[in-house]
Amino acid sequence: QLRLLRSVTCVLLDRKVEMEKLLHDISSILKQKFSFKKGDKFVFVSLTASSVSARNSNIFTLQEIDG
Repeated sequence: QLRLLRSVTCVLLDRKVEMEKLLHDISSILKQKFSFKKGDKFVFVSLTASSVSARNSNIFTLQEIDG
């Protein structure tokens, strides 16, 4: 649904990443593949649905490329 908005691109990670490294890895991907620069902002959205758990995990956060 986010694609309906102008200038919104979905990027799916093809591997599992430790949570501590996740935002750093995403920043690297955005700089390499989408020419993001220091100070550019992006919205990080993580949705995890589990058939085993009674609760799903959702994260929505605004981030800034830091160098």
